[in-house]
Amino acid sequence: MPPSNAPDTRNDNPAAGKLDVINGLRGAAIIAVVWHHLFGLYFKPDSVIALAPEITHRLFFLSYGWIGVQLFFVLSGFVLYLPFARGKAGMETRADWKQFYLRRAARLLPLYYLVALLCLVLNQVPPVHDLRLPLELVSIAGALFTFAPHGFQPHLNPPLWSLGVEIWFSILFPAMILAFRRWGPVRTLLAATALSWVSRGLGLALSPGHQILPLTMGLSANLEIFALGMALAQTYVAGVRVRWPQLVTLGGAALVALSLITAEAAGRWVQIPFSDMVALGFAAMIAGLLSLEAGWLRAAFANRPIQVLGMMCFSLYVWHEPLLRHVFEADAAPLDDLARTLPLYLFLLLGVAALSYRFIEFGRSANWRALFLIDRPAAPVPVPTITVPRDADLG
Repeated sequence: MPPSNAPDTRNDNPAAGKLDVINGLRGAAIIAVVWHHLFGLYFKPDSVIALAPEITHRLFFLSYGWIGVQLFFVLSGFVLYLPFARGKAGMETRADWKQFYLRRAARLLPLYYLVALLCLVLNQVPPVHDLRLPLELVSIAGALFTFAPHGFQPHLNPPLWSLGVEIWFSILFPAMILAFRRWGPVRTLLAATALSWVSRGLGLALSPGHQILPLTMGLSANLEIFALGMALAQTYVAGVRVRWPQLVTLGGAALVALSLITAEAAGRWVQIPFSDMVALGFAAMIAGLLSLEAGWLRAAFANRPIQVLGMMCFSLYVWHEPLLRHVFEADAAPLDDLARTLPLYLFLLLGVAALSYRFIEFGRSANWRALFLIDRPAAPVPVPTITVPRDADLG
């Protein structure tokens, strides 16, 4: 699931005080996720709609767009912890906890509930007369499907699983802050990694041939991914910058690519360290981009179009699968007549997401132009000049 792309207050400008490359990385992540649900199955060898083996063998990495969710989780930890690392927010009292939870709920829940309930009505899963419907409503209300082996990816909108993980991490976040302060980021990160490895290992061992998704993909399996983002925020605020930022950024991308090759070639148990390898690659990319002052690599993530996509990533994420299902009437975009259907899908997705972003995510924002980075820069204030006579007494 995408991280919330703005301060927790609903009437804030999401671009204000934001790091442009962070917005751009969100944009790259949402592009990867949408690609995955449109076309990823065609490049996955064990898929029923996979392309010819020689194509899937050479282009297997095109079936891994879902790792954009891993990038979202790293960025969530970074963005959530940044104001606390800067000392602009605290978690010292019960009032601080309450304020955090209220702001976080106001940021995540309105759009989540709207989309979930709308999908429930449109998909009729389960039907209205079914006694399972109340259980489904309870599951949606508390994002409890993230703990259910058979409902982890809700049929009404499967990508909501990561949003459920995000909601539950937000609930746990104050405890993570206390752990950072008591044990430090390194020990907290190591402890979270150990817990996640145990969770993933159990998820694989307890269900041979399959996996228990809440254990391999849920909150307990991603704690160190969020914690890694928090550690990045702390080092960034401390003024730590990498010496060769371009090399570090490209090295991080290479580590992600190596992780994909390893996952494709190795067996089932490589899934345990896989998420950490990918997250470390993303962390290196983030650190490198944050250290860049200029250049083509920075411009690739700091340009306006990809930033706007990143700022809209929450809305794009929650709407992209329901629209795919109803526009294409399939779980992936059929390749037949794609020239006609794909532009229609992208037009609807961008339009619906833009309206959702403007009126649901930031309905209280008075300056809608700033939400899309189309605000005109303020005119420079003229500096008055003072003419001093040559013969004036300056002593």
